[in-house]
Amino acid sequence: MRVNKKKKRPVTNPTPASHKKHKLTDSVLFTRRAIITLLGVLTGVFVLLSRAYYLQMTKHDFYRTKSNQNRVRLQVSPPLRGNIFDKKGRALTENILSYDLVVNRSKTENLDTLIEHVARYMRFDQNDRERFESSKKKKRHTEAVVVRADLSETEMSRFLVDLYQFPGFEVMPSYKRHYPYGHLTAHIIGYINNTNQKDLDALEAAGKAKNYLSTTKIGRTGLERQYESELHGQSGYSEAEISRTGRTVRVLNKVDPVPGDDLYLSLDIDLQAIFAEELAVNQYDGAAVAINPNNGEIMGMFSNPSFDANLFVNGISHADYQRLSESPRKNLFNRALNGNYAPASTIKPMLSLAALHHYVTTPDITIDCSGSYRIPEHEETRRFFCWKRQGGHGAVDNYRALVESCDVYYYTIGKALGIARIHSYLSQFGLGKKTGIDLPSESPGILPTREFKNEKYNTNWFIGDTINASIGQGYMVTTPLQLAQFTAVLATKGKAYQPHLVTHYRPASRSDKVKKAYPEPTTVEQNNPNAWQSVSEALIGVMTDKMGTANKIEVNLPFDIAGKTGTAQVFSFEEGERIAKDDLEKRLRDNSLFIAYAPAEKPEIALALVLENAGGGSERAAPKAIRMLERYFALKSSE
Repeated sequence: MRVNKKKKRPVTNPTPASHKKHKLTDSVLFTRRAIITLLGVLTGVFVLLSRAYYLQMTKHDFYRTKSNQNRVRLQVSPPLRGNIFDKKGRALTENILSYDLVVNRSKTENLDTLIEHVARYMRFDQNDRERFESSKKKKRHTEAVVVRADLSETEMSRFLVDLYQFPGFEVMPSYKRHYPYGHLTAHIIGYINNTNQKDLDALEAAGKAKNYLSTTKIGRTGLERQYESELHGQSGYSEAEISRTGRTVRVLNKVDPVPGDDLYLSLDIDLQAIFAEELAVNQYDGAAVAINPNNGEIMGMFSNPSFDANLFVNGISHADYQRLSESPRKNLFNRALNGNYAPASTIKPMLSLAALHHYVTTPDITIDCSGSYRIPEHEETRRFFCWKRQGGHGAVDNYRALVESCDVYYYTIGKALGIARIHSYLSQFGLGKKTGIDLPSESPGILPTREFKNEKYNTNWFIGDTINASIGQGYMVTTPLQLAQFTAVLATKGKAYQPHLVTHYRPASRSDKVKKAYPEPTTVEQNNPNAWQSVSEALIGVMTDKMGTANKIEVNLPFDIAGKTGTAQVFSFEEGERIAKDDLEKRLRDNSLFIAYAPAEKPEIALALVLENAGGGSERAAPKAIRMLERYFALKSSE
């Protein structure tokens, strides 16, 4: 049987509908992927362009500053501090070029280890370590701290060779403040020393912080503190382009610092030396102050004992500070400005003037002194003794009362005046208030009133308090500067000038000196036309009258001196109690005072001297003060 086989046709690849669908899908996916990729690329380009715009336009100033910090160095230059000169142009301060090793703690690691290595290159003893640690505590972390000040040339050279091993460390030029007269001017000139956080906060609050970026020193005491703004000057700066190695390529901008003003004083360093030398004899603790009565200029002012201000400039060591601060003689204490002493009989000339002004007495009225005084309305109360107890002074008028320093006379006129009128009149001479001298931290003393005692001690004022005040005892205390000030007023017969030290200043912008202005003098009231002459004659009589309290002192001068002694009691005795002076502890012995002006007829110097626990004024202070005046006038005549 024949079987017909069908002839097979060649197989072709038909394109079914499903395949066409797949082909379409692949095309779409490719297109979509291309678009997504393109969008991604465009997004990336956009982000990059946006970032570039942000960096180059929006943050241009910020990053330019950052870039400049990498290649531009800003160096702040300290101003040269103004100097201080005495009346004759002698420098009382100096600026000596020196070099300090400083460290910025924010730019270094392992500070303690590096500090230990410093000792290999220079002296770095315990005192240096203490100063560094103390300074470090007072500075912000980003501020330079002095590691060692005043390097020698050898120390500096050795360290600079290996400076690269000490990141954050630099050797910086500076000017070291030096006080050539040391202890002679310490309480007046004062000193500068390292700034602390309190200083920086105060400068920031005053808007002056930027002017102190280049220095670590500030006036701490005395004139250095009082005239800090004038002496400091204005900082300068320079912007320099530097290479990667730190080498200066070129200076972009520079502003020179402006030196501080120079100050010129009325102080005579020769007179200051006389005061110091005379007080050193017998090692008297006390103070001497001299004023030109015709203008209020301070001619000399010395507090004994003193100290060397140079110790404080770079930070005083703990041992030195402890020695000074714990000394029983109180070297750091300025007795001239802050010592409070009962003025004793030195105020009697002013009591006489007050009584004459208020017509309580006249120059000729006499009062009988029997050696003691009882308050008439209170005969049963205690007696107030005159220093001359045995027999007293007899009948004394104003002249005799001052010449012999009769206490009973002043008890009598003091009671008649009353404390209100005593306070009102003596305040015209500057008692009970600050003198206004151009120095910081001045004591006002105490010129008591009823209100003062009530507020201070919550008790009433008694007539016995007035009696004590009448001879400069009780609650009344004055500073040596106030003693000199009222002596100057006595010398001018009532003109009261403000005491001051700075007479001229010279800004860096000028070659000539500028006179410093002070208030016009005030005038003490006086109704009695004979009062001033009466008191002046009596003060001369203290020195020349055979009964004068300072008559026994030999005076080698071709003119008269007007003076008044004072013996201030620091320890009270019961009535009738008597103790020999030599049996008292030194701290309980009387203070010795003396005031004087000379020449008596044409005064050019008013002097006050206080010697602590030295005894009677006529025995100790008066001879010492006369010797000071003799030496001053001898020096003046030799010039």
